[in-house]
Amino acid sequence: MFAAQVVYTIGLGLAYWLFYQSMFHIGALCPWCLLVTVSTTLVFATLTHVNIRDNNLFLPERLRTALVRGLRTNLDLVIVVIWLLILALAVVVKYGDLLFG
Repeated sequence: MFAAQVVYTIGLGLAYWLFYQSMFHIGALCPWCLLVTVSTTLVFATLTHVNIRDNNLFLPERLRTALVRGLRTNLDLVIVVIWLLILALAVVVKYGDLLFG
């Protein structure tokens, strides 16, 4: 599971690189890039949740205890929802006229 976390972290970086390219270099929304970014974010968050819960990341005990306490209060869910809302807001701010006009 640690290897899966490492590989999926690389995948998350690639997904956000695609999102960045779509937003700022291509200058057009790419539905594929948006879908990959959102789905990769959700899978990464879920994988990280499971790996923290099951102690698969070889974290120091103090850090792991704090993270597990955050998992119990669903702080990870709140962070992911806020993060996805920020991404949606970025799309609306940049392309709002084209989306709604």
